[in-house]
Order: sequence, then C-alpha cells, then structure tokens
Amino acid sequence: MFQKIALSLICLFTCSFCFGQTGLPDPNRWFLQPVASGQIHFFNNVQVSETLAVWWQEGPEAPGTFYYDGTGIYELRYNGSACSEASLSGSNIVSRTTGGIALHNNGYQHLYEVSDAYYGHPDVYEHPSVIEVIWEAGPDQSNTNVYIDYGFGPECITCNAQSFYNGKRPKISADTIAWISNDGNDDEIFMLKDGAITQLTHNDIDDGYGDYIFDEGIHMADDGTMAWFAWPIPVPPQLHYYDGENIHQLAVGGFIEEIWGISEMGVLYSAADHPDYPEHESVLLLHDGAEELLVFGTEAPQPDGLRAASIGGYSIAWIGRQTWTDNWSVNLLKGQELVSWPLPFVLEPEVGVWGNRLVWTPEVNTLYFGRYLDSPACVNPPVMDGNNDCQVNLADYAILASEWLFCGYADQSACQ
Repeated sequence: MFQKIALSLICLFTCSFCFGQTGLPDPNRWFLQPVASGQIHFFNNVQVSETLAVWWQEGPEAPGTFYYDGTGIYELRYNGSACSEASLSGSNIVSRTTGGIALHNNGYQHLYEVSDAYYGHPDVYEHPSVIEVIWEAGPDQSNTNVYIDYGFGPECITCNAQSFYNGKRPKISADTIAWISNDGNDDEIFMLKDGAITQLTHNDIDDGYGDYIFDEGIHMADDGTMAWFAWPIPVPPQLHYYDGENIHQLAVGGFIEEIWGISEMGVLYSAADHPDYPEHESVLLLHDGAEELLVFGTEAPQPDGLRAASIGGYSIAWIGRQTWTDNWSVNLLKGQELVSWPLPFVLEPEVGVWGNRLVWTPEVNTLYFGRYLDSPACVNPPVMDGNNDCQVNLADYAILASEWLFCGYADQSACQ
C-alpha cells in the first residue's frame, strides 16, 4: 500500500515544489467566506472535517470553543458551561466541560460524567453504527487512566493492567486505540488492537510525552497509523512513525521542527538543516511509510518561511513563502492541483484542511472558510435562464420556442 502511494506522489510533489503548476483558484469554483472577524481574536487548534470546522478562540470576551457548520458560527457549550480541548470526527465533537466529557452531534448532546479530580484530552471516532469516545482521568495529571465508551457506558482500559503504570494522551481510530504509559523505566507507546494490549515501543527514551515541550502526545490517522516525538536527552528529538506494521525513525540527521498532522497519506512534518535539502533552511515533508517526499521548501527558516500546515482528506495545506522577500500565501495541494491565495499579511496564522474544505486565519482577528464546488457557482443567475445553467443561450431559446404562443387560460378566447 505504502509503495503505491509513494510512487503516485513523487511526480506530484516534484511539480508542486517547482511551483510551475501553481495558480490562483478559479473564483467560480470556490466558495469563500470570512466566518469570524471584527474585534481582535486569537485562533488555534483549528480542525476540519467533511462537515464541520472547529477552533479555540481567545479575545475580548471569555475564551471558548467555536464551530462552523456552513450556516453560522456557534459557541460550543454543554448546559451553559464552556468547553475546551475539543476533538473532531465527522459531525461529532468531543470536549472537556464541567462534570465530564461532552459529545456534540448535530444538536444532540451527551455528557460522559467523570468524578475524578482531573480529566481531559478526549478523542472521538465516528463508526457507521457507533460513536466511540475516549479520555484520560485520575486524581491528577500525573496519575491518570484511559477510559472509553463504546456506546454502553464508560470502561477503564488501563486500570487492571499490571505491566505498566497509568495511561495518558489517548487516541482512537477505526480499529486502534493508543496511549502513553510508563513501563517502569520511561514513557512508552501502548495500543489496543484486536482485543489485545501491546507495548508498541521498547527503548530507553521517552516516547510521545516525556519532557519535550514542543509537541506532546500521539498523532493518529483514521487508519491507525501514528507519529510521535521521542526525546533522547540531550540530543535533538526523534520523529517516529508507525505505519501499521513497523516503526520508522524519520529525517535522521535533520532537526524536526514540528509534526503538523497525519492522515492515510502519511505524516506531515517540517525539518531544518535536513541533509537531503542543503539549499533550504526549512522544508515541509510527507512520509508515507516507504518514502520521504518534499511538499514545500523555503530559504527562510521557520517561522519566517513556514508558519502553519495541515493534512486531511487526501489534501495538504500550508501557509508560507519561499524566500525572505516573497509574499505570504495559503496553499492547497489536492490530487494533481496546487492552488494558492496571496496573503498581504501574516500574524499568528492557523490552517486546517479536509479534502475540498479549507479554513485559515492569516491575521489574529479574521478566520476564512473555503470550499471547492463540484460545479461553478452561479453568482448572478439571469432572469431568462430557462434551464438553470447560469447563461442565456440557444438552449433557453429552444425552451421558449417549444411553448411559443401556448396559452394556459381555460377560456381560450381570453388568449390574445
């Protein structure tokens, strides 16, 4: 599987890096809308699915979690209480709120009550027949267990395990649950798959959590592939990628700057001083388990050349510029097409993508939503457009001619 994906992307990313195929998006095929603007707000943790966009927002008012469903912006609350630490899968949002973990789905809400003093880091996966929700809870953040609800009430995954201590930062996908536990020596990655708990990593370094402050936790795709940082003090952190069968250490010799996301395509990350790209100070890379592929290279180091990136629904998006003097742009790579919107100014940017849906914030007070349309949008429909193809031509004349002189009065003598 991985080799097939890699071969199909070699040409794709070679062309995209040259930027010879880059173009401005067709205005007739893109619906664009500023969904949040006005007073100064800071946006982060932007997530996008095939139906929703979710983000955390701070501003003059109380901070909170908000979502956009195509009709408007709504604040995420449960019984009046604010929600935080949101996670998204399809039309489902889970979040931390007063009293436990809240599930939101198209107006339906449910609270998984938690009595522990500490709880958080919820995750959700939408199966065809059931919604699975997972979280961590315990007396404090250093002493937690992993709980899950398969639709029949919460149960503890790690409470009765004897071979490791506690469980934290859980993630869930279609067939895999993963978390971080201490095996008595250091933090390791554990997973539950096919009814059995397996210790995925066995080493002398902290995996996933540890002391690495830049990125804590596991990144997991819907197919169960995972990526995480390992922290072998005092050397730079290592990026590890689990392709469902094997663990790979990525970008050996380069400094990994950030994990931007993971999907069925692979793990998206940025690196500096990469040995394979000496002419660039910062590169955005995709590793699919078989090959490392270049998505974007910049002569300006992060964050002066690459500010934000995202992957989802077989699409990649990023905000960056190739050199110090270039203007910023938000870029979307989907299939064989790369399109870019120029940005006059970038400050605290965020970007999220899922297939044809893109959300980005170049400024602290504006959030944009974009969606590619399967057919061109008819912005000004002509009055005489009989077949609704957004133009008046011979096809409309044929419709008119087919009923020429037809009169609908019951009394035909009234027809003049």
